[in-house]
Amino acid sequence: MYRHLPLLEWDQRVGAEIVWMRDSVKHPERDDYWRDFDIVGELKQTVTPNLIVSGWYDIFLDQALRYSASIREHAS
Repeated sequence: MYRHLPLLEWDQRVGAEIVWMRDSVKHPERDDYWRDFDIVGELKQTVTPNLIVSGWYDIFLDQALRYSASIREHAS
């Protein structure tokens, strides 16, 4: 099922409508839809130790690097 295109119809192969997946595929670029998911602004308030783990081919690598840089920038 991972090879099925278009991605917007991928959940039909699973047999259930996956609303969050359909919504995210409809917004491939960073727009207002993603604003609520972006926690970089909240990272200024981080006061506990953190461990951010990612890999070069991780789909969330960009976010892991941004989070790490933001925490480091606002560290006291």
